[in-house]
Amino acid sequence: MLGILSGKELKVKDSETKDIKTPKINDLTTLQESLELRARAMAMLELGKYQVYSRLTNFFMAKLREIPPDGFRPPTLNEVRRCDRVLHEEILRHISKGVGTLDAGLTWHMDRPEHRVWKLVEESAEGTPDQGLEKVKPGQEPKADEKEEAAANPSKRPRREEPEVPVKERMCIVCGKRHEPRCKIPPGFRQEQRRLDKEKKKKKAAEDKKKKVPPK
Repeated sequence: MLGILSGKELKVKDSETKDIKTPKINDLTTLQESLELRARAMAMLELGKYQVYSRLTNFFMAKLREIPPDGFRPPTLNEVRRCDRVLHEEILRHISKGVGTLDAGLTWHMDRPEHRVWKLVEESAEGTPDQGLEKVKPGQEPKADEKEEAAANPSKRPRREEPEVPVKERMCIVCGKRHEPRCKIPPGFRQEQRRLDKEKKKKKAAEDKKKKVPPK
């Protein structure tokens, strides 16, 4: 960064612009390394304790490595990133009002696994869309990391091919036969059925009453 004095104006410009290369987070190992690096950096800058951020790292990694039951999938990398961002945004809102610290906020949330912020990293039914993807405006490309994971999510369990089950024909209430599709119910059909059912019940009740009366 250079300061250049030109007349009475002081202009500031970059002496050399360099692209900062950051690793793409597209697998569990890279994510864990990035979270571990953040924990150490927060401790060095005295913004948060290493033990607290290390606990958060272990929490996320445990969620990603859980083996879900059949029909469910573990959280995606995108969902973990979004959960981490939502968590910090919520804590920083309180800190901006002079309430609490990062360590206190993280500890409070991690001691409450039922808190709504953790819903993003809960197991989801297979086929559930990735809740960690940012909403993309029309004509805007999604982020590179999100696009790569959407194409191939390493933490997602492959879907098993289920054998085709033949459709069981159901009884048709109109014609009394089994077939699909069933007959269309004509107007007034259900009312007529209810009327017949009432007559049957009355007839049966009368017969039962007659049987109970002793012969003279």
